[in-house]
Amino acid sequence: MFQATRRRLALWYATVTAVLLVFFAASVYLYVRVTLVDRVDDTLKHVIEVVERSLVIETPEEDDGNVNLGSTIDITASFRWSETTRNFNEDRIDLEWFSPTGDLLWTTWDRILDIPLDFSPSGHTVSLTSSDLATDLAAINSTPQPLRQITKLIKHDRQPLGYLRVSHPWFEVTKPSQDLIVDLGFGIVCMVVAISAIGWWLSGIAMRPVLDSYERLRQFTADASHELRSPISSIQTNIQVALREPDESCIRDRLSVVERTTRRLSQLVDDLLFLARHDSPMGDAEFELIPLDALLLETVEEQQAIAAEKQLLLHLDIRDSLLQPLDTAQSPDATDDPADRPEAEPYNIYGNWNQIARLLTNLLSNAIRYTPERGEIQVILRDRQDGADRQTIIEIRDTGIGIAPEELTRIFERFYRVDTSRHRQLGSEHGSGLGLSIVKAIADRHTAQVMIDSQCDRGTTVTTIFATRSFEHHRKFTVAHNVQSV
Repeated sequence: MFQATRRRLALWYATVTAVLLVFFAASVYLYVRVTLVDRVDDTLKHVIEVVERSLVIETPEEDDGNVNLGSTIDITASFRWSETTRNFNEDRIDLEWFSPTGDLLWTTWDRILDIPLDFSPSGHTVSLTSSDLATDLAAINSTPQPLRQITKLIKHDRQPLGYLRVSHPWFEVTKPSQDLIVDLGFGIVCMVVAISAIGWWLSGIAMRPVLDSYERLRQFTADASHELRSPISSIQTNIQVALREPDESCIRDRLSVVERTTRRLSQLVDDLLFLARHDSPMGDAEFELIPLDALLLETVEEQQAIAAEKQLLLHLDIRDSLLQPLDTAQSPDATDDPADRPEAEPYNIYGNWNQIARLLTNLLSNAIRYTPERGEIQVILRDRQDGADRQTIIEIRDTGIGIAPEELTRIFERFYRVDTSRHRQLGSEHGSGLGLSIVKAIADRHTAQVMIDSQCDRGTTVTTIFATRSFEHHRKFTVAHNVQSV
Protein backbone atom coordinates (compact mmCIF):
# COMPACT_ATOMS: atom_id res chain seq x y z
CA MET A 1 0.00 0.00 0.00
CA PHE A 2 2.70 2.45 0.95
CA GLN A 3 4.81 1.57 -2.10
CA ALA A 4 1.79 2.19 -4.34
CA THR A 5 1.15 5.51 -2.62
CA ARG A 6 4.81 6.41 -2.98
CA ARG A 7 4.70 5.59 -6.69
CA ARG A 8 1.58 7.71 -7.15
CA LEU A 9 3.17 10.64 -5.34
CA ALA A 10 6.33 10.39 -7.44
CA LEU A 11 4.26 10.04 -10.64
CA TRP A 12 2.12 13.05 -9.83
CA TYR A 13 5.19 15.05 -8.91
CA ALA A 14 6.91 14.13 -12.19
CA THR A 15 3.74 14.75 -14.22
CA VAL A 16 3.07 18.18 -12.79
CA THR A 17 6.71 19.15 -13.24
CA ALA A 18 6.71 17.84 -16.81
CA VAL A 19 3.60 19.89 -17.66
CA LEU A 20 5.20 23.01 -16.19
CA LEU A 21 8.40 22.34 -18.13
CA VAL A 22 6.44 21.89 -21.37
CA PHE A 23 4.67 25.21 -20.82
CA PHE A 24 7.99 26.85 -20.03
CA ALA A 25 9.67 25.33 -23.09
CA ALA A 26 6.77 26.38 -25.33
CA SER A 27 7.00 29.93 -23.99
CA VAL A 28 10.75 30.03 -24.60
CA TYR A 29 10.33 28.62 -28.11
CA LEU A 30 7.62 31.14 -29.06
CA TYR A 31 9.66 34.00 -27.64
CA VAL A 32 12.81 32.98 -29.53
CA ARG A 33 10.93 32.38 -32.78
CA VAL A 34 9.13 35.73 -32.62
CA THR A 35 12.46 37.39 -31.86
CA LEU A 36 14.09 35.73 -34.88
CA VAL A 37 11.23 36.74 -37.18
CA ASP A 38 11.32 40.32 -35.93
CA ARG A 39 15.08 40.41 -36.47
CA VAL A 40 14.70 39.19 -40.07
CA ASP A 41 11.93 41.73 -40.75
CA ASP A 42 14.02 44.54 -39.26
CA THR A 43 16.91 43.52 -41.49
CA LEU A 44 14.70 43.53 -44.59
CA LYS A 45 13.26 46.94 -43.72
CA HIS A 46 16.73 48.31 -43.17
CA VAL A 47 17.84 47.03 -46.59
CA ILE A 48 14.79 48.70 -48.19
CA GLU A 49 15.73 52.02 -46.56
CA VAL A 50 19.33 51.76 -47.75
CA VAL A 51 18.32 50.84 -51.32
CA GLU A 52 15.65 53.55 -51.42
CA ARG A 53 18.23 56.18 -50.53
CA SER A 54 20.58 54.82 -53.24
CA LEU A 55 18.11 55.01 -56.12
CA VAL A 56 19.06 57.33 -59.00
CA ILE A 57 15.93 59.10 -60.20
CA GLU A 58 15.79 60.61 -63.68
CA THR A 59 13.39 63.51 -64.28
CA PRO A 60 12.91 64.14 -68.05
CA GLU A 61 12.53 67.70 -69.30
CA GLU A 62 9.17 68.96 -70.49
CA ASP A 63 8.54 68.68 -74.26
CA ASP A 64 7.30 71.44 -76.51
CA GLY A 65 3.77 70.62 -75.46
CA ASN A 66 4.69 71.33 -71.77
CA VAL A 67 3.79 67.75 -70.85
CA ASN A 68 5.74 66.12 -68.00
CA LEU A 69 6.58 62.53 -69.02
CA GLY A 70 7.23 61.49 -65.41
CA SER A 71 10.27 60.47 -63.36
CA THR A 72 12.01 57.12 -63.90
CA ILE A 73 14.72 55.05 -62.22
CA ASP A 74 18.15 54.63 -63.73
CA ILE A 75 18.45 50.93 -63.02
CA THR A 76 22.08 50.67 -64.11
CA ALA A 77 23.18 53.55 -61.91
CA SER A 78 20.92 52.63 -59.02
CA PHE A 79 21.93 48.98 -58.72
CA ARG A 80 25.50 49.05 -59.91
CA TRP A 81 26.64 48.45 -56.34
CA SER A 82 24.84 45.16 -56.28
CA GLU A 83 26.85 43.76 -59.22
CA THR A 84 30.20 44.50 -57.62
CA THR A 85 29.28 43.86 -54.04
CA ARG A 86 26.71 41.15 -54.41
CA ASN A 87 28.51 39.03 -51.87
CA PHE A 88 28.14 41.76 -49.26
CA ASN A 89 24.91 40.24 -48.10
CA GLU A 90 26.22 37.47 -45.94
CA ASP A 91 22.66 37.23 -44.68
CA ARG A 92 21.66 36.08 -48.22
CA ILE A 93 19.34 38.99 -48.96
CA ASP A 94 18.14 39.27 -52.59
CA LEU A 95 16.52 42.24 -54.33
CA GLU A 96 13.94 42.55 -57.13
CA TRP A 97 12.81 45.72 -58.89
CA PHE A 98 9.44 45.87 -60.62
CA SER A 99 7.85 48.53 -62.77
CA PRO A 100 4.71 50.30 -61.56
CA THR A 101 2.76 47.81 -63.67
CA GLY A 102 4.37 44.81 -61.92
CA ASP A 103 6.89 43.79 -64.62
CA LEU A 104 10.23 42.51 -63.33
CA LEU A 105 13.01 44.87 -64.47
CA TRP A 106 15.98 43.77 -62.38
CA THR A 107 16.84 41.03 -59.81
CA THR A 108 19.75 39.53 -57.96
CA TRP A 109 18.31 36.04 -58.39
CA ASP A 110 19.87 33.81 -61.03
CA ARG A 111 16.38 32.83 -62.13
CA ILE A 112 13.07 34.55 -62.35
CA LEU A 113 10.87 33.58 -59.46
CA ASP A 114 7.24 32.91 -60.20
CA ILE A 115 6.01 34.68 -57.08
CA PRO A 116 3.25 37.30 -57.32
CA LEU A 117 3.71 40.64 -55.62
CA ASP A 118 2.32 41.00 -52.13
CA PHE A 119 1.77 44.62 -51.14
CA SER A 120 1.27 44.03 -47.41
CA PRO A 121 3.49 46.44 -45.41
CA SER A 122 4.63 43.71 -43.01
CA GLY A 123 6.81 40.72 -43.77
CA HIS A 124 5.23 37.56 -45.14
CA THR A 125 6.43 34.07 -45.90
CA VAL A 126 6.12 32.41 -49.32
CA SER A 127 6.87 28.86 -50.41
CA LEU A 128 9.62 28.29 -52.92
CA THR A 129 10.69 25.06 -54.57
CA SER A 130 14.32 24.12 -55.02
CA SER A 131 14.04 24.55 -58.81
CA ASP A 132 13.24 28.23 -58.32
CA LEU A 133 16.17 28.84 -56.01
CA ALA A 134 19.36 30.52 -56.94
CA THR A 135 22.28 28.19 -57.41
CA ASP A 136 23.98 29.11 -54.16
CA LEU A 137 20.83 28.53 -52.13
CA ALA A 138 20.05 25.26 -53.85
CA ALA A 139 23.48 24.02 -52.91
CA ILE A 140 22.66 24.58 -49.28
CA ASN A 141 19.41 22.69 -49.16
CA SER A 142 17.66 20.95 -52.02
CA THR A 143 14.35 20.69 -50.19
CA PRO A 144 11.57 23.21 -50.78
CA GLN A 145 12.61 26.51 -49.25
CA PRO A 146 10.28 29.25 -47.99
CA LEU A 147 11.27 32.90 -48.20
CA ARG A 148 10.59 35.87 -46.00
CA GLN A 149 9.70 38.88 -48.16
CA ILE A 150 8.76 42.52 -47.87
CA THR A 151 7.52 44.53 -50.86
CA LYS A 152 7.38 48.33 -50.88
CA LEU A 153 6.05 50.80 -53.44
CA ILE A 154 8.64 53.49 -54.17
CA LYS A 155 7.26 56.96 -54.99
CA HIS A 156 8.77 60.27 -56.04
CA ASP A 157 6.64 63.43 -55.86
CA ARG A 158 3.61 61.21 -55.32
CA GLN A 159 4.42 59.41 -58.54
CA PRO A 160 5.00 55.61 -58.30
CA LEU A 161 8.44 54.67 -59.57
CA GLY A 162 8.19 50.89 -59.03
CA TYR A 163 8.18 48.11 -56.50
CA LEU A 164 11.18 46.97 -54.48
CA ARG A 165 10.94 43.41 -53.09
CA VAL A 166 13.50 42.15 -50.60
CA SER A 167 13.79 38.39 -49.86
CA HIS A 168 15.56 36.44 -47.18
CA PRO A 169 15.80 32.63 -46.79
CA TRP A 170 13.41 31.36 -44.12
CA PHE A 171 15.83 28.69 -42.92
CA GLU A 172 17.56 31.44 -40.95
CA VAL A 173 14.50 31.16 -38.70
CA THR A 174 13.52 27.52 -39.10
CA LYS A 175 16.97 26.04 -38.50
CA PRO A 176 17.59 27.79 -35.13
CA SER A 177 13.98 27.01 -34.20
CA GLN A 178 14.43 23.32 -34.95
CA ASP A 179 17.71 23.22 -33.03
CA LEU A 180 15.99 24.93 -30.12
CA ILE A 181 13.15 22.36 -30.17
CA VAL A 182 15.67 19.51 -30.06
CA ASP A 183 17.60 21.14 -27.21
CA LEU A 184 14.45 21.91 -25.22
CA GLY A 185 13.08 18.40 -25.78
CA PHE A 186 16.32 16.81 -24.65
CA GLY A 187 16.43 19.12 -21.65
CA ILE A 188 12.82 18.31 -20.71
CA VAL A 189 13.48 14.56 -20.91
CA CYS A 190 16.58 14.88 -18.74
CA MET A 191 14.77 17.10 -16.25
CA VAL A 192 11.76 14.76 -16.05
CA VAL A 193 14.03 11.78 -15.44
CA ALA A 194 15.98 13.66 -12.78
CA ILE A 195 12.81 15.02 -11.16
CA SER A 196 11.24 11.56 -11.19
CA ALA A 197 14.21 10.21 -9.28
CA ILE A 198 14.12 13.15 -6.88
CA GLY A 199 10.34 12.79 -6.54
CA TRP A 200 10.74 9.12 -5.66
CA TRP A 201 13.31 10.04 -3.03
CA LEU A 202 11.25 12.92 -1.62
CA SER A 203 8.06 10.84 -1.56
CA GLY A 204 9.95 8.24 0.45
CA ILE A 205 10.96 10.93 2.93
CA ALA A 206 7.39 12.29 3.04
CA MET A 207 5.93 8.82 3.52
CA ARG A 208 8.34 7.86 6.29
CA PRO A 209 6.45 9.67 9.11
CA VAL A 210 3.18 8.27 7.77
CA LEU A 211 4.67 4.78 7.70
CA ASP A 212 6.01 5.19 11.21
CA SER A 213 2.63 6.43 12.43
CA TYR A 214 0.91 3.55 10.67
CA GLU A 215 3.27 1.03 12.23
CA ARG A 216 2.74 2.55 15.67
CA LEU A 217 -1.03 2.54 15.13
CA ARG A 218 -0.97 -1.06 13.94
CA GLN A 219 1.17 -2.09 16.88
CA PHE A 220 -1.05 -0.15 19.27
CA THR A 221 -4.17 -1.77 17.79
CA ALA A 222 -2.63 -5.23 17.99
CA ASP A 223 -1.54 -4.70 21.59
CA ALA A 224 -4.91 -3.26 22.59
CA SER A 225 -6.72 -6.16 20.93
CA HIS A 226 -4.49 -8.60 22.76
CA GLU A 227 -5.07 -6.92 26.10
CA LEU A 228 -8.82 -6.78 25.55
CA ARG A 229 -9.04 -10.39 24.38
CA SER A 230 -7.86 -11.89 27.67
CA PRO A 231 -10.43 -10.29 30.01
CA ILE A 232 -13.22 -10.78 27.51
CA SER A 233 -12.34 -14.46 27.16
CA SER A 234 -12.20 -14.77 30.95
CA ILE A 235 -15.61 -13.19 31.33
CA GLN A 236 -17.09 -15.39 28.65
CA THR A 237 -15.59 -18.56 30.16
CA ASN A 238 -16.75 -17.80 33.69
CA ILE A 239 -20.25 -17.00 32.53
CA GLN A 240 -20.44 -20.24 30.58
CA VAL A 241 -19.24 -22.22 33.63
CA ALA A 242 -21.70 -20.40 35.90
CA LEU A 243 -24.55 -21.25 33.56
CA ARG A 244 -23.65 -24.93 33.63
CA GLU A 245 -23.14 -25.16 37.42
CA PRO A 246 -26.28 -25.52 39.52
CA ASP A 247 -24.39 -24.78 42.75
CA GLU A 248 -25.18 -21.30 44.00
CA SER A 249 -21.78 -20.89 45.72
CA CYS A 250 -19.98 -21.79 42.50
CA ILE A 251 -22.05 -19.25 40.58
CA ARG A 252 -21.21 -16.63 43.18
CA ASP A 253 -17.48 -17.36 42.82
CA ARG A 254 -17.69 -17.14 39.06
CA LEU A 255 -19.55 -13.84 39.23
CA SER A 256 -16.88 -12.52 41.58
CA VAL A 257 -14.22 -13.39 39.01
CA VAL A 258 -16.31 -11.72 36.30
CA GLU A 259 -16.60 -8.60 38.46
CA ARG A 260 -12.84 -8.39 38.97
CA THR A 261 -12.17 -9.01 35.30
CA THR A 262 -14.75 -6.41 34.32
CA ARG A 263 -13.12 -3.90 36.64
CA ARG A 264 -9.72 -4.61 35.08
CA LEU A 265 -11.24 -4.30 31.61
CA SER A 266 -12.86 -1.01 32.54
CA GLN A 267 -9.53 0.30 33.80
CA LEU A 268 -7.87 -0.71 30.53
CA VAL A 269 -10.54 1.07 28.50
CA ASP A 270 -10.13 4.17 30.65
CA ASP A 271 -6.38 4.11 30.06
CA LEU A 272 -6.84 3.78 26.31
CA LEU A 273 -9.38 6.61 26.30
CA PHE A 274 -7.04 8.82 28.31
CA LEU A 275 -4.15 8.25 25.89
CA ALA A 276 -6.45 8.88 22.92
CA ARG A 277 -7.49 12.19 24.43
CA HIS A 278 -3.88 13.07 25.11
CA ASP A 279 -3.06 12.56 21.42
CA SER A 280 -5.59 15.31 20.64
CA PRO A 281 -5.65 18.85 22.09
CA MET A 282 -6.63 18.47 25.74
CA GLY A 283 -8.64 21.63 26.05
CA ASP A 284 -11.09 20.03 28.48
CA ALA A 285 -8.52 19.74 31.30
CA GLU A 286 -8.98 22.61 33.74
CA PHE A 287 -5.90 23.88 35.52
CA GLU A 288 -6.01 25.48 38.90
CA LEU A 289 -3.82 26.26 41.86
CA ILE A 290 -3.46 22.98 43.77
CA PRO A 291 -1.46 22.12 46.92
CA LEU A 292 0.87 19.35 45.82
CA ASP A 293 1.69 18.34 49.39
CA ALA A 294 -1.99 17.73 50.22
CA LEU A 295 -2.48 15.81 46.98
CA LEU A 296 0.56 13.66 47.66
CA LEU A 297 -0.57 12.96 51.22
CA GLU A 298 -3.98 11.86 49.97
CA THR A 299 -2.45 9.56 47.34
CA VAL A 300 -0.09 7.93 49.82
CA GLU A 301 -2.95 7.30 52.27
CA GLU A 302 -4.91 5.58 49.49
CA GLN A 303 -1.97 3.24 48.76
CA GLN A 304 -1.17 2.49 52.40
CA ALA A 305 -3.65 -0.39 52.63
CA ILE A 306 -2.25 -2.08 49.52
CA ALA A 307 1.33 -1.64 50.79
CA ALA A 308 0.42 -3.01 54.22
CA GLU A 309 -1.22 -6.06 52.66
CA LYS A 310 2.11 -6.79 50.99
CA GLN A 311 4.02 -6.02 54.21
CA LEU A 312 5.73 -2.99 52.68
CA LEU A 313 6.83 0.08 54.59
CA LEU A 314 5.44 3.15 52.81
CA HIS A 315 6.12 6.55 54.32
CA LEU A 316 5.98 10.15 53.14
CA ASP A 317 8.65 12.77 53.81
CA ILE A 318 7.53 16.35 53.16
CA ARG A 319 10.55 18.50 53.71
CA ASP A 320 10.50 22.13 54.69
CA SER A 321 10.59 24.44 51.72
CA LEU A 322 13.87 26.26 51.17
CA LEU A 323 12.22 28.91 49.00
CA GLN A 324 9.75 31.74 49.30
CA PRO A 325 6.06 30.88 48.79
CA LEU A 326 4.75 31.12 45.23
CA ASP A 327 3.35 34.56 44.41
CA THR A 328 -0.31 34.19 43.64
CA ALA A 329 -0.81 37.72 42.37
CA GLN A 330 -1.52 36.36 38.89
CA SER A 331 -3.74 33.56 40.09
CA PRO A 332 -7.16 33.44 38.43
CA ASP A 333 -8.60 33.42 41.95
CA ALA A 334 -6.74 36.56 42.99
CA THR A 335 -8.82 39.58 44.03
CA ASP A 336 -8.10 43.16 44.92
CA ASP A 337 -8.59 42.33 48.57
CA PRO A 338 -5.50 40.53 49.93
CA ALA A 339 -7.66 38.87 52.55
CA ASP A 340 -9.69 37.14 49.81
CA ARG A 341 -6.63 35.75 47.98
CA PRO A 342 -5.75 32.04 48.38
CA GLU A 343 -3.02 31.38 50.86
CA ALA A 344 0.44 31.30 49.24
CA GLU A 345 1.88 27.88 50.00
CA PRO A 346 5.39 26.76 49.03
CA TYR A 347 4.19 23.62 47.23
CA ASN A 348 1.30 25.16 45.31
CA ILE A 349 1.48 24.52 41.57
CA TYR A 350 -0.86 25.06 38.63
CA GLY A 351 -2.26 21.85 37.19
CA ASN A 352 -5.13 19.42 37.03
CA TRP A 353 -5.82 17.65 40.32
CA ASN A 354 -7.16 14.42 38.82
CA GLN A 355 -4.35 14.05 36.29
CA ILE A 356 -1.55 14.62 38.78
CA ALA A 357 -3.28 12.24 41.22
CA ARG A 358 -3.34 9.63 38.47
CA LEU A 359 0.35 10.21 37.78
CA LEU A 360 1.28 9.69 41.43
CA THR A 361 -1.03 6.69 41.78
CA ASN A 362 0.54 4.96 38.77
CA LEU A 363 4.05 5.54 40.08
CA LEU A 364 3.19 4.30 43.58
CA SER A 365 1.33 1.28 42.17
CA ASN A 366 4.38 0.27 40.15
CA ALA A 367 6.63 0.68 43.19
CA ILE A 368 4.32 -1.52 45.28
CA ARG A 369 3.88 -4.13 42.55
CA TYR A 370 7.59 -4.65 41.90
CA THR A 371 8.88 -4.42 45.48
CA PRO A 372 9.19 -7.77 47.33
CA GLU A 373 7.57 -8.32 50.71
CA ARG A 374 9.07 -6.48 53.70
CA GLY A 375 10.50 -3.92 51.32
CA GLU A 376 10.48 -0.15 51.73
CA ILE A 377 9.04 2.67 49.65
CA GLN A 378 9.90 6.27 50.46
CA VAL A 379 8.12 9.30 48.97
CA ILE A 380 9.94 12.64 49.27
CA LEU A 381 8.57 16.08 48.48
CA ARG A 382 11.02 18.95 48.26
CA ASP A 383 11.83 22.01 46.18
CA ARG A 384 14.88 23.76 44.82
CA GLN A 385 15.97 26.78 42.82
CA ASP A 386 17.42 26.07 39.36
CA GLY A 387 18.68 29.42 38.12
CA ALA A 388 15.67 31.65 37.58
CA ASP A 389 13.24 28.71 37.74
CA ARG A 390 11.71 27.28 40.87
CA GLN A 391 11.16 23.53 40.86
CA THR A 392 9.04 21.21 42.99
CA ILE A 393 10.38 17.65 43.12
CA ILE A 394 8.72 14.36 44.07
CA GLU A 395 10.97 11.33 44.53
CA ILE A 396 9.62 7.79 44.89
CA ARG A 397 12.33 5.39 46.04
CA ASP A 398 11.75 1.65 46.41
CA THR A 399 13.85 -1.40 47.22
CA GLY A 400 12.29 -3.45 44.45
CA ILE A 401 13.77 -5.72 41.79
CA GLY A 402 14.77 -2.80 39.59
CA ILE A 403 14.91 -2.42 35.82
CA ALA A 404 17.72 -3.50 33.52
CA PRO A 405 19.59 -0.58 31.88
CA GLU A 406 18.66 -1.71 28.36
CA GLU A 407 14.97 -1.57 29.29
CA LEU A 408 14.98 2.01 30.59
CA THR A 409 14.79 3.53 27.12
CA ARG A 410 11.51 1.73 26.31
CA ILE A 411 9.56 1.75 29.53
CA PHE A 412 7.44 4.75 28.44
CA GLU A 413 6.26 2.98 25.27
CA ARG A 414 2.64 1.94 25.23
CA PHE A 415 1.96 -1.71 26.13
CA TYR A 416 5.64 -2.29 26.77
CA ARG A 417 6.26 -4.53 29.77
CA VAL A 418 9.43 -6.02 31.16
CA ASP A 419 8.41 -9.66 31.53
CA THR A 420 11.31 -11.39 33.26
CA SER A 421 11.48 -14.43 35.54
CA ARG A 422 12.24 -12.12 38.49
CA HIS A 423 8.95 -10.34 37.92
CA ARG A 424 7.04 -13.58 37.81
CA GLN A 425 8.61 -14.64 41.09
CA LEU A 426 6.91 -11.72 42.82
CA GLY A 427 3.53 -13.32 42.19
CA SER A 428 1.98 -9.93 41.41
CA GLU A 429 -0.36 -9.39 38.50
CA HIS A 430 1.14 -7.61 35.54
CA GLY A 431 -0.44 -4.40 34.40
CA SER A 432 -1.49 -3.48 30.87
CA GLY A 433 1.75 -1.68 30.06
CA LEU A 434 0.01 1.70 29.88
CA GLY A 435 0.80 3.05 33.35
CA LEU A 436 4.10 4.74 32.54
CA SER A 437 2.77 5.89 29.16
CA ILE A 438 0.03 7.74 31.02
CA VAL A 439 2.59 9.14 33.46
CA LYS A 440 4.64 10.49 30.54
CA ALA A 441 1.54 11.98 28.90
CA ILE A 442 0.46 13.77 32.08
CA ALA A 443 3.99 15.01 32.74
CA ASP A 444 4.24 16.44 29.22
CA ARG A 445 0.89 18.14 29.71
CA HIS A 446 2.15 19.80 32.90
CA THR A 447 5.60 20.62 31.43
CA ALA A 448 7.11 18.29 34.01
CA GLN A 449 10.02 15.87 33.74
CA VAL A 450 10.00 12.23 34.77
CA MET A 451 13.39 10.58 35.26
CA ILE A 452 13.97 6.97 36.31
CA ASP A 453 17.16 5.67 37.86
CA SER A 454 17.15 1.94 38.49
CA GLN A 455 19.54 -0.91 39.25
CA CYS A 456 18.68 -4.59 39.22
CA ASP A 457 18.04 -5.99 42.72
CA ARG A 458 18.78 -2.59 44.27
CA GLY A 459 15.64 -0.65 43.62
CA THR A 460 14.30 2.19 41.55
CA THR A 461 14.08 5.94 42.04
CA VAL A 462 11.49 7.87 40.04
CA THR A 463 11.96 11.65 40.11
CA THR A 464 9.18 13.96 38.93
CA ILE A 465 10.11 17.64 38.56
CA PHE A 466 7.41 20.31 38.29
CA ALA A 467 8.47 23.76 37.17
CA THR A 468 6.55 26.29 39.26
CA ARG A 469 5.28 29.05 36.98
CA SER A 470 2.69 31.77 37.10
CA PHE A 471 -0.82 31.10 35.84
CA GLU A 472 -0.34 33.46 32.89
CA HIS A 473 2.83 31.66 31.78
CA HIS A 474 1.06 28.32 32.02
CA ARG A 475 -1.93 29.60 30.05
CA LYS A 476 0.34 30.73 27.21
CA PHE A 477 2.06 27.37 27.21
CA THR A 478 -1.27 25.54 27.14
CA VAL A 479 -2.45 27.54 24.11
CA ALA A 480 0.82 26.89 22.30
CA HIS A 481 0.64 23.18 23.16
CA ASN A 482 -2.89 22.89 21.78
CA VAL A 483 -1.98 24.73 18.58
CA GLN A 484 1.01 22.48 18.05
CA SER A 485 -1.11 19.38 18.66
CA VAL A 486 -3.62 20.53 16.04
